[in-house]
Amino acid sequence: MITEEQTKIIISLLTEIRDILKGSTKNTAIKNSQNTNKDWDAYLEQKKPKNDFERVALIVDYLTKNKKNGVTKEEIIEFIRKKPSGFSNTKKMKQVIVSTKTNKAYGYIEFTNQKEKGEKRYRLSIHGSQHIKEMPKAKNKT
Repeated sequence: MITEEQTKIIISLLTEIRDILKGSTKNTAIKNSQNTNKDWDAYLEQKKPKNDFERVALIVDYLTKNKKNGVTKEEIIEFIRKKPSGFSNTKKMKQVIVSTKTNKAYGYIEFTNQKEKGEKRYRLSIHGSQHIKEMPKAKNKT
């Protein structure tokens, strides 16, 4: 015997399948993927990063828009692998990520207080947030 809750789930799934077959889905993986690519490309074009440290800061900002608990180093590296976006040397990304945090000249990202599976998570620092807001202007500064 099917419960009322199970019936609601089945109806919901059937409705979603019908929408997919009609081509009227609101959130298909393909559409999300295309939007993500367009959004990232537009964001990158708008900000015009000068170096890999700024690119890492932009990636952390972009990836954490919907994640309050930050992103791991591996998530950043995976994003870079999928969308190199002008990185000078993708093989040295782990060091660039660490330097983006620790280098006093940059310091655009910092650790959050949360860990996932023992791995530290990154978010933008206050300095990083301010720098990203100014980035189109910052390109003209020396």
